[in-house]
Amino acid sequence: MINALIVDDVTKSIVVLRRLLNEHCPEVNIVAESDDVDEALSLIERHHPQLVFLDIDMPGKTGFDLLEESKERNFHVIFVTAHSEFAIKAFRYSVTDYLLKPVDSSILKQAVQKVINILELSGSENSPDESVETLRIPSINGLAFAPFNDIIRMQAEGHYTHIFLVNGRHYLSSYNLQRFEEHLDHNLFLRIQRSHIINHNKIKSLIQTNVLAVEMVDGFRIEVPRRNKDELLKLLHTKSTN
Repeated sequence: MINALIVDDVTKSIVVLRRLLNEHCPEVNIVAESDDVDEALSLIERHHPQLVFLDIDMPGKTGFDLLEESKERNFHVIFVTAHSEFAIKAFRYSVTDYLLKPVDSSILKQAVQKVINILELSGSENSPDESVETLRIPSINGLAFAPFNDIIRMQAEGHYTHIFLVNGRHYLSSYNLQRFEEHLDHNLFLRIQRSHIINHNKIKSLIQTNVLAVEMVDGFRIEVPRRNKDELLKLLHTKSTN
C-alpha cells in the first residue's frame, strides 16, 4: 500500500479525488486530507506519506510553497490542478506527474503506477549492485541511481541540484545539495564551494593564477576559496603518495 495525502482548498475536489482513488487505485491508502499548506506540512511530518496529491493555486500559500518549505522531501508528488500554465515550473520540482482537473481515471491510474514503479525500483532486485556505492537521485524523469565513481561534480541552483556525470550525463533534482552531501563518501567528495561538491578523482588539473582553481574532467572550472585550499592540496598530496 502507498500512504498518501491529499492537499486541496476545494472540498469538492478532495471528495472527487478520494472517490476516484478508492474506485480505481486500491493500492493507495489516504492517510489524511488538508485544505491548507501549513496544516499539510504538519500532516506530512506526522504521517510520512509516500505520495502527496497537491493542488497548486490555493489561498495564502501555494503548492509550490509546500514543496519549498518541506523539511524533508522524501515523498513523491502528483500535482492535481485546474491550471495548465504551471506545468513547466512544476516539473522543475521533480514531481512525478501533473494532472488537470477534471481528473480522468485512466490518467490517474497511470500516474499512481509511475509512483509504484519508482518505489519498487528503489527496493527491488533491479536496483544497483549493493557492492557498488551509488547515489539515489530523484529527478524530473523519475528515480535514477549513479555510481559514486561516475559523478564528476554537483552544483546547487537555489533549492535544486545539478549532478554531472561521465559521458555527458546530467540530472536535475529538487533535493538540495546538503541533502545529497549527507549520503556521499567524504573520502571521495569535497564541498569545494558553498554551491559545489566535486569528486576529487575527477579533477583534471589545478590552475594557479591570482587564485587557485580546479578544472574537472568535463572542462568545468571552479575557483577554490582560500579556506578550502589547504584541505584540497592535502587531499591531493595524500592521494598522490598512496
